[in-house]
Amino acid sequence: MNPNLPACWCIGIGIGFLSSAAMPAELAQETPPNQAVVFLENLPEARLKTLYLRCAQVSSQRLLPLDEAILCSMAGDVLMKRSFGGDFNALLAWWRRHRDEQ
Repeated sequence: MNPNLPACWCIGIGIGFLSSAAMPAELAQETPPNQAVVFLENLPEARLKTLYLRCAQVSSQRLLPLDEAILCSMAGDVLMKRSFGGDFNALLAWWRRHRDEQ
């Protein structure tokens, strides 16, 4: 991670990409995994869900680079634990209901 850029700044830029066609690559490239997980765990649930849905949408259109895939996987893990009590099938059912919202 670039020591001159605070992790929260990199994360903010990454999340800002949710409204564009790009994925939050800067987040994945600039933020160590433990800091990214802490950030994701502190995101409001609605933003975490938006990130997860955006990851799903973009990954259905193109192959994600490894750093983006890792970020999306971490977001999915945090979402599953926090919002669905660790139940993958509940997460999957929710995604199926909401996947066309992005």
